Amino acid sequence: MKTEHLSEFILLANTLNFHAAAEQAFTSDSALSRHISLLEKELGFALFSRSTQKVELTPLGREFFSEISPIAARFNSVIDDLRLKSNGYEHTLTIGIPYYGLADYLGMAPAVFSQLSPSSALNYYVGKPGEIINALSANKVDAVIAASAPFMNNEDYTVINLYKEPFIVLMSPENPLSSKKFLTAGDICNEHFLYEESEYHNLLWSGISDLFKEKGFNIGSPKMYPQVETVFSACRNNEGINIAGWNIRSQAKYGLSYIPLREPSFYRNVGLIFKAKHKHKALQYFIRAFDGVKEYGWEDTCPDWI
Repeated sequence: MKTEHLSEFILLANTLNFHAAAEQAFTSDSALSRHISLLEKELGFALFSRSTQKVELTPLGREFFSEISPIAARFNSVIDDLRLKSNGYEHTLTIGIPYYGLADYLGMAPAVFSQLSPSSALNYYVGKPGEIINALSANKVDAVIAASAPFMNNEDYTVINLYKEPFIVLMSPENPLSSKKFLTAGDICNEHFLYEESEYHNLLWSGISDLFKEKGFNIGSPKMYPQVETVFSACRNNEGINIAGWNIRSQAKYGLSYIPLREPSFYRNVGLIFKAKHKHKALQYFIRAFDGVKEYGWEDTCPDWI
């Protein structure tokens, strides 16, 4: 019995969707279906009942899933631990981080961490902000580095602010404002704002809106899009502008202009966020690895206009 087939079975049992499970397993729908059939043949009973409308676990499939899931999890854990030991490590610290923030957010921290805790391996869970926050909630990561606004008043989490991240404004090169070197709140208060629809981004937008109100501007509600990619596409089409953190400037290579938003009070805190009861022994060293960060980020990546 191939362990990869068991892993794929668990993915399909959790999603009950061949396409979603295949994506998570980095395989095709047809290959996943073939592997499940081979597993069922080897076991001697059906795990799923399939129709054109839905996929369901059979009664024996549910029982098998219940029994095999903890065994598979323990098996994977043992393998991971032994691989660590074979490379001279005692444990792993897993950090969730936005896919666009690896260089800006981490900076010199990994190198410093390896000196402070040489027996600890760093592992990264890279994804969109909402995805890494969900991973933290599900205990898939030990901590995340992200804009910390959604967690400021949540006693279940500890937030350690690392530095202040200034804002930039993403827009089409055809927008007349794109020729400016810097922008102020007054320059953009009458623009159409575009944002991603998610709980995480709604909370971040609320913080941005409050900053404008402090300056005497009521900017109203942004037009919301289901994905950040559609936000950037709308910006490229000159349908509006998007306010984002400094680290998002890399998106300018996708046909967008970015202009710094130069207001002294306009920034968001980038923080290390972890569950208040979390006690990973290497976390203290990862926190100390940020002792060298400047007020507005790492020296090599922080804005030169601050």
